[in-house]
Amino acid sequence: MSGPEDTKAPEVGTLARDLESDRVGVVMACTLANVWLRPQGGGREWSVSVERVEPVSESAETAETAETAETAERIHAELAYVNRLSRERL
Repeated sequence: MSGPEDTKAPEVGTLARDLESDRVGVVMACTLANVWLRPQGGGREWSVSVERVEPVSESAETAETAETAETAERIHAELAYVNRLSRERL
């Protein structure tokens, strides 16, 4: 059984996954017991037990960034379409 002394906290400034919420954030601070994460694009920090955090690999980070960009692109296109429809109805 591993204890807190066996768990290596991620480095400040790197990306880590909160295994409790399955969210990814930038590591802002670490103690022996907790890690504080902030969403990549900014937002409110949250803390999680150091045992419930794992580092995000570069390949996972790249895939997540690509997925986020694709989602943003899709939302932008859908919003442009809805805005156009609303202007046509005026």
